[in-house]
This record gives sequence, C-alpha cells and structure tokens, in this order.
Amino acid sequence: MCQANGLENIDTDILEHQLISIPKKMKRNKVFCKSIGGLKIASVDGTEIYRSEKIQCDECLEYHINTKEGIRIDYVHRIVLSQMVGKMDSSYVQTILGMEKILPKDIIGDTSEEGHEGETTSAKRLILKMIERYGKFFFDVLTTDAAYTNAPFVRFLYELGKYLVSRVKNERTDLYKEIESLSELVKPVVINDWQEQVECWIYEIPCLSEWLAKDIPTRGFKIIEKSYKEESGKRIYTKEEVFRCVTTLP
Repeated sequence: MCQANGLENIDTDILEHQLISIPKKMKRNKVFCKSIGGLKIASVDGTEIYRSEKIQCDECLEYHINTKEGIRIDYVHRIVLSQMVGKMDSSYVQTILGMEKILPKDIIGDTSEEGHEGETTSAKRLILKMIERYGKFFFDVLTTDAAYTNAPFVRFLYELGKYLVSRVKNERTDLYKEIESLSELVKPVVINDWQEQVECWIYEIPCLSEWLAKDIPTRGFKIIEKSYKEESGKRIYTKEEVFRCVTTLP
C-alpha cells in the first residue's frame, strides 16, 4: 500500500520525457518501420490498462455492468496508443510513440452529461502532441479501427494534411452497405503471397458517396484473404477473412 500511495507523488512528466527520448533517437537513427509506397504510416488504437471493482481515482472511467446480483460498477483506465507501422526487418524496431488517457467528462470540463470522452477525442490530443514532439511530417497516413470511421475525425486529419485508412465493421451503416454492394460490380485484383501462403482478392470502389465528408473524396475496399496449404499439388484453403475499409488517400 505504501508503494502504491508513493506513486501519487511521482513526477510523471519526467517519465514521459524519458519515454519520448527513445522514439526521438530512433527517428534520428532511422530505425522506424520502412515506409510503404513512400508513405510513412502510423496507427492509433485504444486499450484498457486497469480495471477494479473497488479501487478508484478521479480519472477512472465508470462502466456499469448488469449482473445477476444487480448493477456492478467497474473502475477503468483506458488509453490511446500510437505506433509506426510498415515494412520491418531485423534493423527496424517498433516502439510506442505516445499515449493519451481517455478522461471522464468532468475532468475535461464537460458536465453536461455523465460518462467519458470518446476514444477519438483522446486520439486527437495524442496526434497533436506527437506532431509537436516529432515534427509535422513524421507520418503521412494514419491507420485505425472502425471506431474512427466518422466525419469529424476524417476532417480533423484532412485539415492536418494527413490521410486515413480505417476499418468499416457496422453492417447497419450505409457506408458498409455501399462497399458491400458496389464490390460486386468490381473486378478484383488478386495477389498471391507464396511465402505466407495467403491469397488476397481486393475489390476497390474508386469513389464512395458523401457518407463521411462532402468535400473529402473517399475510396472503399473489400478485401478477402484466404490462407492455404499445398498438398499433393493441390491448393487447399484453410481460412478465409473479409475486411472492409475506407481511405482518403487519392
């Protein structure tokens, strides 16, 4: 308990400075992931780092869980992380570039309703901090999961001069339905990775309707990945995955 209480008095700015110094040195020594097609690619994603039913602090998020015994409150800390992604070899090291807390609304001054800020709100703060730390041009493209596929986040990146590649998962959205229906009218590009034994069927929709932002062109993709193995000269497919995504890349 004494050790836990002692952490309250630690200057986290010093720790953060030390963490930042590592990616900065890696950037100078050019040991980030290699670019893809000349584009430097970063990723952001949210993750949970702490959960308790009893221990809490002012920055905890509250999750109300339905149980047989009634409502249980879990006290949770969530953060957004960023990394560089791309082609890697033995000389390249992947590291965390930065992290940002997802905060309760009362911490950030929004007392209009209960709850916590969205993951994308925290991600925006993180991206601006990373640009300040590593320079405006340290990344060109941001890859995200489906939580970031929305007009405000697309416009946020667009105004920074950055591109988005994002998943589309919600089957009920018009964006998902458009990608699914238009992909049936497109001839796929087929790529076979002999080393990984994976075949990819890529269906590109060159221009989507104005679901995300009217003045920001977006393209859609449906990608079917099939893993296989060779037996007696025959190709046997063992696994199939389907991905749908959008991008603002021209």
